[in-house]
Amino acid sequence: MRFMLNNPTYFKYLRTLDLRFDDLSLARTAAQVITRCYWLEELFVLLSGREFLDVPELDEAICSLPRLKRLWVIGDVATDRFARCMTRMTCQLRTFNTDFTEGTSQEAVAALHSSSDHLEVVCACGLSFRNIGQPLSRVRWAGIKFVDFNYDTSILLHWFPALKSLWFSESRLGDASRSDLSLWDEVRRRNESRRSTSRWPQLETISGHFLSIYSAAPTCRIHNLECNDVTMHCVERLSVLLTDLRPRAFDLHVVLNPQQCYLLSGLLQQASSVIQFTIRIEFEFNQYTTNLAEELTNHLPRALQPLGLRSIKVAFALHGLTDNLDDVLRAGAQGTEELDDDELEVLSLARAIHTLDAHHLARKIAEQVTSLTHVIIQLPGDEPDAAWDISRSDCDGLYLIPSAQSSDDEL
Repeated sequence: MRFMLNNPTYFKYLRTLDLRFDDLSLARTAAQVITRCYWLEELFVLLSGREFLDVPELDEAICSLPRLKRLWVIGDVATDRFARCMTRMTCQLRTFNTDFTEGTSQEAVAALHSSSDHLEVVCACGLSFRNIGQPLSRVRWAGIKFVDFNYDTSILLHWFPALKSLWFSESRLGDASRSDLSLWDEVRRRNESRRSTSRWPQLETISGHFLSIYSAAPTCRIHNLECNDVTMHCVERLSVLLTDLRPRAFDLHVVLNPQQCYLLSGLLQQASSVIQFTIRIEFEFNQYTTNLAEELTNHLPRALQPLGLRSIKVAFALHGLTDNLDDVLRAGAQGTEELDDDELEVLSLARAIHTLDAHHLARKIAEQVTSLTHVIIQLPGDEPDAAWDISRSDCDGLYLIPSAQSSDDEL
């Protein structure tokens, strides 16, 4: 990056800049570079340490860019100081994404208001929307990460009245309260009690952390729903959410104990509106996986039977696995004497998934879901996804015809 300072014309006309660093001296150099990027329109800054906290000239440089339209700042941000700089921005900022610290003051809210004439995309994770203020009426996409459980969905509706897409990150208390689902139920009850006749009239997509979505208690009918981190303890809560939102496209990430495959049959009881479905099943490590392939083939198609799907993608993964599945299998083939208990669980699960017959599973799904025209099965490892178009006739029965992988039907 320092060579750029010796060649000012090298970056004067840059339109896009991506900066990633973990050194204070580089942060100071970055500030000097940014001040010379007169025509810069898009800036991404990734901080892995305290660079923003200890180098105030960095946020001053960012906020002085006259033509900036899209800004991402990921890392430790001195929230109040950066917010004060933002209020002095003269650019027409359209996209703003940062992770505010807990206890954010109203200066950060004022910073958003200062760009309200142009902002269309806002990810203000950690910003507490507690006070009624001037709506950000041009924002079409918002990302929310609540700092506590005391939030009010009606305030979000006031702040972002014209949303088309709403994304929820996991609450900062999410890990601490994961085992106590009653806390999420209580937040939902409070939001349900504050419901009014008002709705997001243009909202099309809700995505992100499942329990955050559930507790926000949205009630408008939407096109796309994407839920992450759903466990079998939340089946009834998922049914409530599906009843409220009635999506046509549904992307579901399930974390599943291999011994709980039988619970899949009750997972989608209220998903009758869904015609395009993606389910990503992430298995927790467990040595008792002898019949995993058989259990999946029996229970997953039954879960899908009531649905009027046109297309489906089923993907499998191992929860928390950072190594390639094929590498795990190769290591196990060389002997298990040196493996500890955790490594043995990973190997057992990897072998169980590896025995799954994708074609057989796809056929069983097609037999249960008579409206289905396309199916994709994605197994972990290096093998490509398996995809089939489905042909049916009264005379010849059901055929799976290998096809391209795309399953994005026109809804």
